[in-house]
Amino acid sequence: MEKQDLKLFRPQELFGAQNTEKIRTPHFDVGEFLPITNHNQQEIARICLASSTGDVISIRAKKTEVGYQIKVIDEYETEFIDYQEIYTTIPTQGEIFNIIRDMNTESDSQYYWIQIVEMNELKTLNEITDFIYIDSNLYPDLNDLLIEFFSNNGYT
Repeated sequence: MEKQDLKLFRPQELFGAQNTEKIRTPHFDVGEFLPITNHNQQEIARICLASSTGDVISIRAKKTEVGYQIKVIDEYETEFIDYQEIYTTIPTQGEIFNIIRDMNTESDSQYYWIQIVEMNELKTLNEITDFIYIDSNLYPDLNDLLIEFFSNNGYT
């Protein structure tokens, strides 16, 4: 599938059996202390980091009167900013990746993921993809878009 086709992919629905039934908790998986979702919210993707604490960032969707609201939540109550939160239709895979790409913790800062890679002294695409993994049953090619992003930013 071509990169543009990956970005245009849009699931038929966001809520249903194809999603994770529930957010995993620390009683079952080390390092996952994500807040519990409310009944109107569902995880549509998660970013897993091979850090010493096994950090996880959850991308969650909620149906609203005007469309869909997307929230980025981690285990530390970090306030992520600089990403598009409201969509009138189900976001495409490219739009979900743009959320992941654009999310940040500080205004006017370089890409959050470039900072993570530099902080962990990751030098190659293999090192990066061993450290950062995006998991989603709804958007199956987010890792391919992650590789494209880092390739476009000079990593090989």
